[in-house]
Amino acid sequence: MKVGLLLVVLTNTWPVTRNQIKSCRDRPADNPLFSVDFTLPELSYALQNLDTNKSPGPDSISGHFLSHLEILGRERLLYICNLAWKTGKLPRQWKSTIVIPIHKPNKNAGLATSYRPISLTCITCKLMECMVLQRLIHHLHTNNLMPPEQFAFHKGHSTVDQILYFTQCVRDSQNHKPTRHTMAAFLDVW
Repeated sequence: MKVGLLLVVLTNTWPVTRNQIKSCRDRPADNPLFSVDFTLPELSYALQNLDTNKSPGPDSISGHFLSHLEILGRERLLYICNLAWKTGKLPRQWKSTIVIPIHKPNKNAGLATSYRPISLTCITCKLMECMVLQRLIHHLHTNNLMPPEQFAFHKGHSTVDQILYFTQCVRDSQNHKPTRHTMAAFLDVW
């Protein structure tokens, strides 16, 4: 009997994931993922991937300004990011946002549900988020913590690929009747 792909993935990776999360909680200072300072190449990568057309947040610092920083400016920005990383506390302004309601097309302008909120956050905080994300992705891949069945949030894969793979498994199972069956469980985890 063929077990649902998702259940197999959850069963196989849960102990590894649980232990990894526990080790991160217990000894974050021992884990180089958390204890090593960010480097200039990490900041440069984040700056290269920065969308300079995004509107600035409450600090009014634009992406164009940050992308044109010279080495001394980058070192100062890196110092601020590393200080926040070491202490676990972000600057207050990085945690604030400007919320702008955008009217949905063909909706009654008099109703609050006719608007979609857009949050403008500090671009400097987005840079740090990018550096943290790249470090986490590198950690997941080098320690084989990203199962091959993971398609969402996995570069080079899409959820459409997963749907095609699943339907192919169902078809393959149907071709081997009556010896094979397909079971599936779909979870929407937040």
